[in-house]
Amino acid sequence: MMPALRAIYRAETAEVAELRLGDFEAEWGKKYPAIGPAWRRACKIIKTRGSFPSDEVATKLLYLALRNLGVHWKPAIEWRAAYAQFTIFFPERLPTTIR
Repeated sequence: MMPALRAIYRAETAEVAELRLGDFEAEWGKKYPAIGPAWRRACKIIKTRGSFPSDEVATKLLYLALRNLGVHWKPAIEWRAAYAQFTIFFPERLPTTIR
């Protein structure tokens, strides 16, 4: 999967990247359905700008956008807390320690 993603972000132009993203979704979309739409949403940061003085400026903007995405990501479920509750409600089904 990583070579397919690498081909997208190393594309020479936005049009080539769009084509490669379509190829990625055709090959990996069923197994990883969230990746394609996430990449399409992440590229909107470039679409809202008119033009860039250089490719380096566009690259920096993408880097900062991707770095800031990680700040807001949280695990969907706190598994340790959920496991503790499951052991209370279903003590016969679960061991008392997490290995």
